[in-house]
Amino acid sequence: MSLKPGVYEIITASGSIYELSVGINSMLRRLPGARRMHQSMDGAQIQIMRRDEEHVTVLSVEQLEIGKSAQFVLDLREDGIPTFRYTSEVMEISRIGDRRSDFSFI
Repeated sequence: MSLKPGVYEIITASGSIYELSVGINSMLRRLPGARRMHQSMDGAQIQIMRRDEEHVTVLSVEQLEIGKSAQFVLDLREDGIPTFRYTSEVMEISRIGDRRSDFSFI
């Protein structure tokens, strides 16, 4: 999947916000439970995942589309061995431009 360089905010049905910075060194940060869960997730609990709220290297974005699970390939372990991360249903994708957000190293 090809995205224009910049910073994107992705909101999922679980209420998590993903900040995706696309550029030479693409990075992703997950903020679990930052928003209210969508009604389709009624009764679900917030899942805590390894390296939540940290910036992790994105090796590729396999799928990013509203109404579907986002699929990222990440270097969570920082050893080049990929980790596949699948989200709950994507509810919103907003390009927040070239704003640096917390990605001060980009």
